[in-house]
Order: sequence, then C-alpha cells, then structure tokens
Amino acid sequence: MTILKALTRHTATVLAGTLLAALSLFPAPVAVAQTEFPSGVVKLIVGFPAGGGTDIMARQLAQRLEKKWGKPVIVENRVGAGGVVAAEFVSRAPADGHVLMLGHIQTVVLAPLTMVNSGVADAANFAPISLVARQPHIVAIRKESDFKTVGDLVSAAKSRGAGQKLKYGSTGVGSVQHLAAAKFASDAGIDMLHVPYKGSTPALQALISGEIDVLFDGITPATPFLKSGAIRSLAVTTVEPVASLDMRPLAELGFPEYEMTSWWALMGPKSLPAERRAFIAKAVQESIDEPDFVAYLATMGVVSGTGIVGPRFDEFVQGESKKYSTLTSALGVKP
Repeated sequence: MTILKALTRHTATVLAGTLLAALSLFPAPVAVAQTEFPSGVVKLIVGFPAGGGTDIMARQLAQRLEKKWGKPVIVENRVGAGGVVAAEFVSRAPADGHVLMLGHIQTVVLAPLTMVNSGVADAANFAPISLVARQPHIVAIRKESDFKTVGDLVSAAKSRGAGQKLKYGSTGVGSVQHLAAAKFASDAGIDMLHVPYKGSTPALQALISGEIDVLFDGITPATPFLKSGAIRSLAVTTVEPVASLDMRPLAELGFPEYEMTSWWALMGPKSLPAERRAFIAKAVQESIDEPDFVAYLATMGVVSGTGIVGPRFDEFVQGESKKYSTLTSALGVKP
C-alpha cells in the first residue's frame, strides 16, 4: 500500500508537470489582449484649432492610420498656450500608444526656448516616433513691391535710415517666421523692424496692405495668396530646391547653409516602449509614402518626412533643438 501511494503521488506529480509544460506553450487570453495594438480608439492630439495647418495634417494622417489598423483614430483638438495644453495632456497619458500627439516645431522645440510657461512642451519629454512632413517658408513680398530679387531687399534695408527701417512680420515673438527673418537679417548684415501678429492670416493681410515689407511665412498659408497674385516670393528658405516650388533657395542666393522650415512629427508619452514606437512608426512611414498623400503635400509645397524615423529621427530632433537654442541665444530671443 505504501509503494502504491508513492507511485500514485509520483504519477500525479509527473502529470501535473507535463500539463503545466503544455499549457506554457499557449499564451493566456489576457496576455493576448494586452499586447494587441491598437486595442481600441487611438486619440491623435493636436494643440491648435480645427481647420489650421496642424489640424489638417493630423486628419490626413489619422484617416490612413485608421484604414491600416482597422480601429478608430480620432483627432482631438486641445488648444491653448501654443500647443502647451496638448503637450501636458499627452505627457500624462498611459504610455501604450493609444494617445499620441502631432507635434509641431513651435511646441516641442521653440516653446521651451521662447516661452516663460512652456511646461513639458519640450521634445525631450516625449517619445519621438516619426517625422511626418516639413514645410518650407518663403520670402514673401506684396505684388506691388519694388523688390525683384533678394539683393534688392538687402540693398533697400541698408539704405534706410534709423527711422525708416524695413518692417518684417511674424506670427509672434519666437515663432519660426520671426526667427527665419531675424536670422536672414543677421546673415545679411541689415537691421529690420519686427512686427508680430496673431497668426499667418493677419500677417499676410498686413503684407498685402503695406503695413509690413516682407514676411518669411510658411508655404501652406501663403499658397492661396501666391496663386491669386496678391503676393510674390523672392526665395524659399531651404538649402536644396523644393521640387514642387519654382523658387530658388536662399542657399543659392548668397546665404549658404541657410535653412529654416516648420515641421510636424508624431510623438507619444516619454515611456512608450521601443517596440510600440517602431510598430507605429512603420505605419506612419507607410502612410506618408502613399502616392495620394505625397501628391496632397505637393499641392501645398510641403515635403514628406520619408525615412526620418528611428535613430535618424532622434538625431533630427536633437539637431533642431541644438540649432534653435544656438540661434535664439545669438539673436537675444529669451522667454
């Protein structure tokens, strides 16, 4: 009887061990649910109003990601403080990829350099996923302007007295428009008066009416005015020519290495796992490579962020942060 009991206990132990080994080959249903992505609605947070450039770009991207993933991707506008409100919201979201942000250079690079209360609005506080697109700026003048070339603009600025300075507009102190024009003036050795406005539309209207002489605005908001003939462009603010724009780069007009562009990038909470970042980045890169998306960007003079992903994107963001930190310091632009 003792031997039989021992054999029974031994057999039970072996069977239990075999059963556990077999079960270990199959993931538990709960684990599958936890690793599935997306498991529900994905929110794409935008820090600017509906209908603006960042909002439109977000909706274009959301449509394509939704189609790829088969789950809703909803654009949610959390407006305030130049994108800081949106950044604060995303920074506190669960780091599982279901809350993402379409970050703009103004929020994630320039805000911490030019705003007093920028909070967490700093690229270093987020997980960079992929560049989406870059927007060149143009050296815009009104159609009646006497300036035919960049050289004319520089010569006119140099000939003006202290009380007759050329005026350049921007969308606010510390904006890309402001820094682009200020860098141009510094490189050209000229002095111009900065007149900030609350957005591209009023700045463009001021240019057309003659309140200001030049505006280094993004190509997207400027395009309708270019097409209508209300404004002209003397150059584009890139090193290389932009295929969809019949404009010479400033780098070819006596300003070597001059490049000032706006850009949009997908970012997530800082602790978003690398595997999840890579999964999302792959979908983004596939989306922005779709022919209809590339064609859409071309109509606005915007360039796709193809290939700027992973370590290359990390380097891009770090490079932009260093570039603008140096520039704002040199120009004396402070929070």
